[in-house]
Amino acid sequence: MDSKTLKEMHTFCRDNQIKGFSKYKKKQELLNFINNEITIRDAQLAQQLFDSEDNYMKKQQEELMKKQKLEIEEKRRIDKLKKEEQQKQEKIMKMEQDDEYQQALQADLKMAEEEEKENKKKMAEEEMVKYKEEKDKKYAAKISNADLQLMRLARLSRFS
Repeated sequence: MDSKTLKEMHTFCRDNQIKGFSKYKKKQELLNFINNEITIRDAQLAQQLFDSEDNYMKKQQEELMKKQKLEIEEKRRIDKLKKEEQQKQEKIMKMEQDDEYQQALQADLKMAEEEEKENKKKMAEEEMVKYKEEKDKKYAAKISNADLQLMRLARLSRFS
């Protein structure tokens, strides 16, 4: 910029839309003004760039947070579905166990009834044997040898 003339610097200001340059009539004052304006514009551009990057990063963070929230919600939904499925499986298993228990209980009751019938049958047979033994004892005790001899003779007399 130092090598340019005052007119060239005025043209530079017009081309770059720098306002307020016409009041400077000395080359050094205009040079200082241009350097100051360029520094201000650079600072503004830097601020705009920073703001733009900041907005971009904020949007990226928001999108990432939304994505993470969606992932967390999806995971919770899946966990809830898994838990419900596990509860259903446990309920089915419990019902199956209850059915098995009922069947086993019915089988045990049936076996107990059969054992009771067999015991009653054995007891009836034992009572029958005892009754026969007692009957035989009674009849054997009542009939004396003499009576028995008379009965034999009577039978013989019938057949002869």
